[in-house]
Amino acid sequence: MSTPSQSPLLRIPAKTTEDVDLASAVGQLILNSYGQDPKEFSEQLSSLNRARQDAVRGTAGSDTTARDLLYKWFHMLEMLELRFPELRAPFPWKDALTNKTITQQSLAYEKASVIYNLASILSSLGARTNRIASAPSAAAATGTKLAYTSLRQSAGMLSYINENFLHAPSTDMSKDVVRWFIDLELAQATEVFWERTFEEKKGGNLVTRIASQAATTYTSLAEDSKEWISKGVFERSWGLLVQVKAKHFSSLAQYHRALVDDTAGSHGSCLVRLTLAETLSKEAQKLSAQFAASAGSSSSSSSLPSDAGSSMKTIVDGHLAIVSGRKAQAVKDNDLIYHDILPTESTLPTIEPMAVAQPMSIQDIYSSAEVQKVTGANATGSAANDLFSSLVPLGVHEAASMYSEEKAKLVRQEGERVSDANAQLEAVLESLTLPKGLKKFKPDGLQDLLNPGSEVYEWAEEEIQGGGSKGEDGVGIGSGAIDGALRKVYGSREQARRDLDEAARMLDEEAAQCEKLRVRHGDRWTQSPSGLEARSIRTDLKNNREALRQATENDQAIEQLWRQSEPTIRVLLGGREALDTAFAEALSGQSATAGGELVDLLEDDTSSDAQKEELRSKVAKIESNLSLLHRIKKDRNDALTELRGRIQSDDISHILILNRRAAPEAQNQLFQQELEKFRPLTQRIARSQSEQDRIVGEVESLWEALNNAPEGRGRAQEWTKKNGIREKLVGNLRNAKDANAQVRAGLAKGLLFYNQLEEIATELRRNSKAFVEERGIERDRLIREVDVGKSYDGGASSLEGAFGKMGVSDRGSSSRASSLGPAPIPPPQHSGFASPPLQPMYASPLPPQKPIQASSPYDSLGTAFGGSGPAPAPPPSSQYGQPSQYQYSQQQYQQPQQQRQQPQQPYPSHFGTTSPVQSTGLPPPPPQWQSSSTLPNTTQRGGPPPPPLPGQHQNYPQVSQQYSQYPPPNSGSGSFPPPPQQYQQQYRGGPPPPPLPNAGYGQNRYGAPPPPSHYGQSAPPPPPQQRW
Repeated sequence: MSTPSQSPLLRIPAKTTEDVDLASAVGQLILNSYGQDPKEFSEQLSSLNRARQDAVRGTAGSDTTARDLLYKWFHMLEMLELRFPELRAPFPWKDALTNKTITQQSLAYEKASVIYNLASILSSLGARTNRIASAPSAAAATGTKLAYTSLRQSAGMLSYINENFLHAPSTDMSKDVVRWFIDLELAQATEVFWERTFEEKKGGNLVTRIASQAATTYTSLAEDSKEWISKGVFERSWGLLVQVKAKHFSSLAQYHRALVDDTAGSHGSCLVRLTLAETLSKEAQKLSAQFAASAGSSSSSSSLPSDAGSSMKTIVDGHLAIVSGRKAQAVKDNDLIYHDILPTESTLPTIEPMAVAQPMSIQDIYSSAEVQKVTGANATGSAANDLFSSLVPLGVHEAASMYSEEKAKLVRQEGERVSDANAQLEAVLESLTLPKGLKKFKPDGLQDLLNPGSEVYEWAEEEIQGGGSKGEDGVGIGSGAIDGALRKVYGSREQARRDLDEAARMLDEEAAQCEKLRVRHGDRWTQSPSGLEARSIRTDLKNNREALRQATENDQAIEQLWRQSEPTIRVLLGGREALDTAFAEALSGQSATAGGELVDLLEDDTSSDAQKEELRSKVAKIESNLSLLHRIKKDRNDALTELRGRIQSDDISHILILNRRAAPEAQNQLFQQELEKFRPLTQRIARSQSEQDRIVGEVESLWEALNNAPEGRGRAQEWTKKNGIREKLVGNLRNAKDANAQVRAGLAKGLLFYNQLEEIATELRRNSKAFVEERGIERDRLIREVDVGKSYDGGASSLEGAFGKMGVSDRGSSSRASSLGPAPIPPPQHSGFASPPLQPMYASPLPPQKPIQASSPYDSLGTAFGGSGPAPAPPPSSQYGQPSQYQYSQQQYQQPQQQRQQPQQPYPSHFGTTSPVQSTGLPPPPPQWQSSSTLPNTTQRGGPPPPPLPGQHQNYPQVSQQYSQYPPPNSGSGSFPPPPQQYQQQYRGGPPPPPLPNAGYGQNRYGAPPPPSHYGQSAPPPPPQQRW
């Protein structure tokens, strides 16, 4: 029968305290013990004070919240004591029983007081939990479990105080009082357990024994409480309550044992026990009335429920009614039916109690998931509310280093085991050529050889799109791109060759004409040799012809390479269809145009169906074992990776701190205990090794049988033969692709090279033509001057003879001519003679510069075309200048010494200044002409000059050449000549071409000579004076 009310449970009174400033004391220890600035831990210190206030102030909204706050605060005290064992602060606590304030400065007193309050809160939680049977079954079961657990935890907390705090500073924490509270909590826990057992209608013996245990404990508590009640420590209501429960549970034990005896047929014993149960229940009824009166008048409201008296009286009265009714029925039955002899009470068997409640240790409480969640413990067990976790004592650091070395040894050992196992597996599979070797035994193994593969298809797609440059190299795309580029190269090369040949031909003809006239006129022919004047042009022609020759050789090598690889390249250009056909033809040995099937790789197979099936079965088993080996290897590697990760993240500093006070010899035991958590992973690696050895043995046996079988050998030989053909074809395609890349690169550079060479050759031809035309004009003029000179020499000889007959001396004439100054030559229109010849146009020495050249673009091709290196580039071309030995005319003449020297003036030319410019001082004087005869002053008379003297006609052209020049305007006898740059001109063939990219021609311009080589230096000395 269900009880109508919940049995009231006694709650242990709680201690109270005042606020304590722990921040200052802890901050000072941080500075003194760890040498760190307390300001860096200001937030942690504030949290420390706040955590104590929240935990011990007693303002929590519920027992559960108050319990959790005390859990956290006690854990923080544990961490604080391990880091600051020397911490001292005043901790005032009031005695829960005497209300006397006791202050001590040790953390142990604070911890004991907190644990006491934890026991009080847990006791209150167990007493206030709803566990009545009228509640829903699930809720009732949960409430009963919570009450039972809380009461046991309260007893465990009190046991920790008795075991660890020997000298109690207050009455509430004295050993006897604490012992009484422990027994009270266990008795109440037994009562809660009995209620649940009774509600679940368990066996009569079990209910009887649990009730006997509760009765025994309550009886002992009633006896022990008398002393404390007499001293005023306990309230009188506490003693009455335990007395009521002692009698009540004794009655319950006898009642339920009577039911058991009645069921067993011991009706006499049943009646006697019912009588005893009725007597005990009546005593409990009297005590319950006293308890109800005492509970209502005392100040025990904080220790007992408000309805404790009425509830207890209702429970006892209900039980008494049940017992009395059952006794009356038993007496009637025995008198009318059983007639058993009633034994005495002393002869009844004693009911053995059953202890169902034990204190739960504080270690078990804090290791539970619920409490770890409250204290903020993470996966490693360290608490998140460990405010000073960064402050680790030196001894803990040393112990952590030793533990890390143990972990490193374990990782190295397992890593070597995994590496050895993987190496062994790879060596076995490599020696067996697995898994690639299975292809030759599969039915579709030969057929797979027909597939060119994704890489070959990518080659074909690349070639179709114009190679690696995607056709942007100027060669083009498509099957005719290479041939078209070769034709362009041939056309440009031949055009450049024709231009160079034409330029050379014009220079050769001009040189021949010049030398022919030199032979005809002898010393009278003053035009400089053509070879010296055209030397720079011919140097350019030679260099560019050499570049053309080397480029031609490269072109031939490129074309030869293309012709060799052209058939294979066209297969790639044919795309997937052409490749499939090529592979089929190569592997079958047939031509696609021969008709019939392209390939029949399997040929005639004479193996029986049983042999084929056996072969397939062995191949399938080997594949299955290889897949299993792969999974074993992966699992082993994963286990090692997991082991390394867990070891790396494993931090037992908090455990080492908690065990800081343990004995030194316990450290190794702690290390081994912590390393045990990695044992599942190490066992997993060891199992993988043994399993791998077993499967490898099976694979070796199957592979040996597969290769020794006749049908296996035949298929292997056929596959090896066909695979060799396929690999050769793939190699040819690869080589052809590489060769085509070289051909395209060479043609791209060749097209650029010949474009540049064409421009250079055209410019050379144009400059050669301009040079020949200039030389022709000069040659025509010199021919006329030579003819005029011959006729003038004849007249001069007659005049000299006449002067001799007249007795006129040469010295006098010379003196008179010198005093009068040099007589200028009259203009041609007045004298009737042609103008004297100009200074030769190429008489000025010009230092040659680097000639324009067509550098070979094939230098980077290396040995791809049969050469051992890049073709040497021809020497650079230079501007057209004249050699220094022809700076002056080949014959120099002297004038009379009295003649006033005139500054030599530069002669303009189409190819630049013909005389050097001196940077300092006056320019050198012109050549002097000196004669032994005296000439009339023709300048004053305005008439023509006198005829030359006899024997001097061969030198007259040179004299007339000197005198044919007029001094520049605004120039005196000592003035400087104008800068040579004022007379520089270009060829009449037009301006030079612009600089060409990548050809090295940008710094040279045809027809624009540089300044003279001696510009800025001393002028060359004048020619020596000659006397007749």
